[in-house]
Amino acid sequence: MAYSRWGSSFWYTYWANSENKHDKNEQLFEICDMAGPLNFKYSEIKQDIDRCLEVVRTFYKKEKEVEFVIPNSNSENTKIKTKSYALSEELLEELRTYMLEFIEDVDSTFYGKYKL
Repeated sequence: MAYSRWGSSFWYTYWANSENKHDKNEQLFEICDMAGPLNFKYSEIKQDIDRCLEVVRTFYKKEKEVEFVIPNSNSENTKIKTKSYALSEELLEELRTYMLEFIEDVDSTFYGKYKL
């Protein structure tokens, strides 16, 4: 289930598959990024959402190198550096709303209280 998509948001976030689909605390909230996914377990967000948001802030401040396989005559991978972002408080607060929606969804799924 996606909480946000790039077409209408800076974020692409969703409830991802966890290794243990029957353990509420292991459910994953994932943030897509070209440099790779950034994810948090339900238990991490529930215990300290502010710390999770600080991890995101730090992650986006770092310049990252991404390796793509682009077919060409010499069969070498192409490396691209992605820009770092100083995230605004507004973007982080928007992300907080998606994290809180995820918490609500996990709670209602694991307690059998489905929203209509």
